[in-house]
Amino acid sequence: MPIYEYKAKKGVDELVEGILSAESQEDAVNKLSQKGFFPIEIKEKEDSGDKRTKKILSQLLSKILFKLNLRQLVLNRVGSRQILVFTQKLATLMRAKIELLPALRILYEQTDEGGFKKIIQRLYNQVKKGIPLSRSLEDFPHIFSPLYTNAIKAGEASGSMDEALGNILDFIKRKEALKNKVSGALIYPSILLVVGFLSIIFVLVFVIPKLKGLFMDVNVNLHIFTKAILAVSTFTVNNWPYEALAGCLFIYFTFFLKNGIFAKKMGSFLVLKLPVVKRVVKNQELINFSRSFSLLIGTGLSPLESLEIAALTIRERRMKEELLEAAVSIKEGKTIADSLKRCDSLPAFFISMIAVGEESGRLKDILDEIVSSYTEEIDSDINIITSILEPLLILGIGVILGAIVIAILLPVFQATHVIH
Repeated sequence: MPIYEYKAKKGVDELVEGILSAESQEDAVNKLSQKGFFPIEIKEKEDSGDKRTKKILSQLLSKILFKLNLRQLVLNRVGSRQILVFTQKLATLMRAKIELLPALRILYEQTDEGGFKKIIQRLYNQVKKGIPLSRSLEDFPHIFSPLYTNAIKAGEASGSMDEALGNILDFIKRKEALKNKVSGALIYPSILLVVGFLSIIFVLVFVIPKLKGLFMDVNVNLHIFTKAILAVSTFTVNNWPYEALAGCLFIYFTFFLKNGIFAKKMGSFLVLKLPVVKRVVKNQELINFSRSFSLLIGTGLSPLESLEIAALTIRERRMKEELLEAAVSIKEGKTIADSLKRCDSLPAFFISMIAVGEESGRLKDILDEIVSSYTEEIDSDINIITSILEPLLILGIGVILGAIVIAILLPVFQATHVIH
């Protein structure tokens, strides 16, 4: 039964307050009247548990809205190119001895409208409140990695923000150059594949249907191979809307559904099956890790902290887990090299180089040497992949188109033979 709080007059001068249980507000008035009270104010009492629940729900809703706002900013596509330009301009402004707050305002004014402009505005507002830039960057983990934020944090601690930004800028440029080198090697094979596929579709949809009537006029028994090509052509022409829909669905489920999880799984499968590709991907991971490790050591972080953060840049699950386990061993007092020996996913050459760097006190220089060595190996492997892939694609497309041409010419040869 609801509980009501009331204020009422008792007699002429006395004011009383209290609570009572009643079915409704009208019932509460009747009960007070029966006691000889004249009601002035009656309101239902809100349970303290309800108040607490509403407060918790209100706080939870505020957090959800805040997260959704940040997520919306992230979803407004922020590419690596924008991060590169932002870092480059901020480093230039820092080297020009411009304070951080005016520098962020300049960057905000020079950035085109979009999600990244809103992010810079939020960074500006946070720094204006006295919050360090590194802490503000942590609100956008999908854009600014732990490596980025920790390098900035080290620059803030040492008072050399311009140097920290310069190191980050160099890291991003080298990483982008490596990624572009790998993806650029696949551009020509991709163009070959697309052009070959479109050529086959063009022949099936536009060329063969025009020759079909001619084949029917020729009084010869068509070869089963020719009949098969004609059947494929007829099916393609008659069902093109469904085929187009199926193609769009395939592209969506492969590349866009849940951030292209199917394409990633297919890529992982191919990596496991193709040794050269597997080596390229693994070396790419080792290069990114070594560069991150070197950058963080250069900012003044301890090797342990640097390794823990650099491990987060690894995308391959097993390698990342093994590196994080190695960090635990280092905390227990073991050397970096001994801890890394337990990592089966790391090559012996890599671990040996780390051991040399750790013993000589030149770990950063050795990491840079590792980057150079594996970069040369990737260049060699890319040349091997392209030299094999391009002829295979040309051969495959040529065989398909050649088979179609032979199927078209067979009735002509048969008709010529009949005439003779």
